[in-house]
Amino acid sequence: MPEMEPIPDIKDIIAPPEVIDPNINFFLIIGIIIGSITLLAYIFLYWLKIKTTLSPEELTDQRKKALDQLHKLKLDHTKISAKEVANIIISSIRPVIQSKFGNLSLSLTTDEFLIQFKAYSKNLLGDESSDALIDILNDCDRLRFSPNNENNSERENLIISTIKLVRNFPKKDENSSTN
Repeated sequence: MPEMEPIPDIKDIIAPPEVIDPNINFFLIIGIIIGSITLLAYIFLYWLKIKTTLSPEELTDQRKKALDQLHKLKLDHTKISAKEVANIIISSIRPVIQSKFGNLSLSLTTDEFLIQFKAYSKNLLGDESSDALIDILNDCDRLRFSPNNENNSERENLIISTIKLVRNFPKKDENSSTN
């Protein structure tokens, strides 16, 4: 047999360079840790948002805003209708009421509100504030729905009693907490 001569065009096969195989488990664990931290941070921030829905500063701002609206109404109550006076009074004290009784109180009629919160409001507000709130709500309903409501002194007395109620309305952290 003839001697094998190397063929000049054919070269030796060189093995490909060794590629380091990534450890998938390591990346999977890191991904789970990052996802868990993100989820926990989201839950914590959501809890904080719910916990601090109304801070004392916001309640003070609501009181100030309500008092400003009521003082302006006191000056202009003779120029607007009785129904509009009642609507302004109710809309100005709603945020203050909401701070004590929550969002549910905003969707109730006066009678529903009084039925559900009569005993609760006495514990939360005290007898004097509770009775004043009930009187104001009833007077506003009378102003809105009564055909004969042209008495300006009655409107002014209602505005003055509402201002007094807003000024004396207990702060959120007094007595018992609604949370």
